[in-house]
Amino acid sequence: MIPDAYVSHRCFRRVRIKVPSKRGDETYFARISDSFKGYEGVEAVTINPVTGSILFTHTGDFRTIREYAEKGNFFTVKTHPSSPRFNSRLKARFNNFDDRIKSLTGKEIDIPGIAFLTLLGLGVSQITAGKAQALPWHAAFWYALNVFLMRKPVR
Repeated sequence: MIPDAYVSHRCFRRVRIKVPSKRGDETYFARISDSFKGYEGVEAVTINPVTGSILFTHTGDFRTIREYAEKGNFFTVKTHPSSPRFNSRLKARFNNFDDRIKSLTGKEIDIPGIAFLTLLGLGVSQITAGKAQALPWHAAFWYALNVFLMRKPVR
């Protein structure tokens, strides 16, 4: 049976594939490495049997690598099963919590409003406690970047 795999990371000319069912199988990953070494468009194959991953550095299209892997019965690239479900569950819970807060406050406040009030309260409490300090450098850079990105173009 051909094992299922998923794309763990992908960027320009690099793609990392995870094959969870073959984790720890050194002969399987060595066979993949040997098979892809001479394949056109693949510059390097780095395997890690401990984590069950294969890193392809390539010059061609990833689609051809995927097709070659399926024809050679190495793996079939599937959509990672946990990512979409986890993200949608997290978003649904956040929205549900936000809706409950809105219903409790008569739609006067939501989660961003609570965050604003909390941060404002922390700032006021630090000032009244005599702990007013200059802005840390990383916060200053963050605010400067946001001001720069929100600026209107000069005409």
